[in-house]
This record gives sequence, structure tokens and C-alpha cells, in this order.
Amino acid sequence: MLNTALARAAHRATHDVLICVVTDGAGSDGETVRLVTQLCAHNDAFVVLVRDPLEAELPDAGRLVMAEADRQLEVDTSESVLRRRYAEDSRRRLADPPALGWYVVAGAIALVAGRIAWRSWRRWRAAAYRRAALAELDDIHARAEDPGGRGEAPRELALLVKRTALAAHGDRTTGHALRATGYSTSVARSHA
Repeated sequence: MLNTALARAAHRATHDVLICVVTDGAGSDGETVRLVTQLCAHNDAFVVLVRDPLEAELPDAGRLVMAEADRQLEVDTSESVLRRRYAEDSRRRLADPPALGWYVVAGAIALVAGRIAWRSWRRWRAAAYRRAALAELDDIHARAEDPGGRGEAPRELALLVKRTALAAHGDRTTGHALRATGYSTSVARSHA
């Protein structure tokens, strides 16, 4: 059932989709690993592994008929040997390491988290000129408030705006026009 759901998700989620999987991990196998790897190649995945503590022990409820799809099984839950073996098996399943597919999913989640952190760091680093320009703007504003520093504020503000435009757009637009006027060379000399 898990593989069927993952196959449907792989069919629909072809690129840049956040996939949320909430499962108890039952039925995971080699096909699960393949499907999860396929899904995580171009998508982000978030997995929640659910465990029901009530499934850890079989209650003493007498004879029960258990069914799944078209199969039925009658079990006498009053047998202490059966309940003990069920509890041991449940503990062993919880103690066993997860199937290989869950390691792949955990690795994919770690990769996605790393990618998000790396992209955030690059954006923060790319915006360094903005932070520097805002700090300099605060300095210019403080000097403009002082009666003795008002004469230089318009010139400093113009230089700041031009430097910020060069830093933001580089040679794509602003740089060509300002280089033609010789401005970029004079700015570089004045702040060297």
C-alpha cells in the first residue's frame, strides 16, 4: 500500500513539489527505496513516521476475527503465549533499524534542508551591498542632521545610490552607462 501511494505521488509530482508522507512504514522494501529516490530527485520530501503504542501488545479479548481485504484470520487472544510472542515481535520491530528506504528519505530531507540553508546563505551574502548601503545611508542621514555636514549630504547620497546600483546590477545595465561617462572609475578611485 505504501509503494502504491509513492508510485502515484511519483507519477503526479514531477518537479519542485513538496511531498508529505505520513506512514507507519509497514510494507517498505526495495521498491520503496527506488520510489523514494525517484521522488526526491526533483522534489522536496517530508516524512512523519507514526507508531501506535496500542499496537505494542495484543489485548486479552478472547476469540477475534481479524480481516484484511479478502483474507480473514481467527485468533484466540486469551492465549498468553500468543500475546507474549506478539509483544516480543512488536518490541523487535521497534528496535530493528528502519528499512533502507527510510535512510534514503532521511538523507533526502537532510539534502533538502542543506539546500535551503545554502540558498538562504547565498541570498544573505548577495544582499551584503544592501546592508552596507543602508548603514551608510544612516551615516549620511546623521551627518545631514548636523548643520555643518549638510553641504556634503547630497553628493554623498548620489554616490551611494550610484554605487548601490552598480553593486546590484553590475555590468548588465547601469555599469555600461556609468562606464561610458567615466563614473565607475572615479567611484573606484574615491573609495580605494
